[in-house]
Amino acid sequence: MVSEFDDILRKTAINLDTGEPYTEAEWKIRDAEVAAERERSAFEERNEAWKARKLRLVEAGLAERHLGELFSRKVEENPAIRKVAQITDDGVFVMSGNVGCGKTFAAHVWLLDAMNVPPLEWKSSGIRFVTASWFARASRYEGDKFALCQSARKLVIDDLGVEYADSKQNFLVDLDELLDLRWRNGCPTLVTTNLVMGEFKERYGQRIYDRSRGEDRWMNVKHESMRGRR
Repeated sequence: MVSEFDDILRKTAINLDTGEPYTEAEWKIRDAEVAAERERSAFEERNEAWKARKLRLVEAGLAERHLGELFSRKVEENPAIRKVAQITDDGVFVMSGNVGCGKTFAAHVWLLDAMNVPPLEWKSSGIRFVTASWFARASRYEGDKFALCQSARKLVIDDLGVEYADSKQNFLVDLDELLDLRWRNGCPTLVTTNLVMGEFKERYGQRIYDRSRGEDRWMNVKHESMRGRR
């Protein structure tokens, strides 16, 4: 909508190149150039804001590749995402499925609440994403990082089952301690694994298995591999 001032300007402004008032066609070209510049400026501003936010999210352990996918396109539902959307309370949840079925991507969606919150509002504070192999090292040798897992508002432990199983079962002790503390503090934890329920119970024992018992906490994902399709 053209204001009264703009209307007067359009009628009196002189094109310095021609010495004549701007024609309507010239004003349309100028308006298009101004609109394009504003769009470019808004795009750059959004990109800079995203870069800063993405950096903080990567520091929280999230994968840059998955963040880029979530930022650049609308999240499409799949079996794994539908499973995490059902998590409505606290406790330990295990998402089991074949390699490439979208578990890790869905875990990112859950951490960020990406189905409901736009990218520039994703919060990095209080969330942690760790791989099981990373946790196996940090729990033994990096107490400060272990503490971050304990205190996180929402935590993902990705790919449980591929970490080195030490003969003294130190990892099991640390994992049990972490899950127990988070369970008692009412902090939700999502675990992803390629193991089926029986394999999970055999590898991690009854106590850890019991934390994820129940149809609403053990989530089986049946979906063809998505790797190479996104």
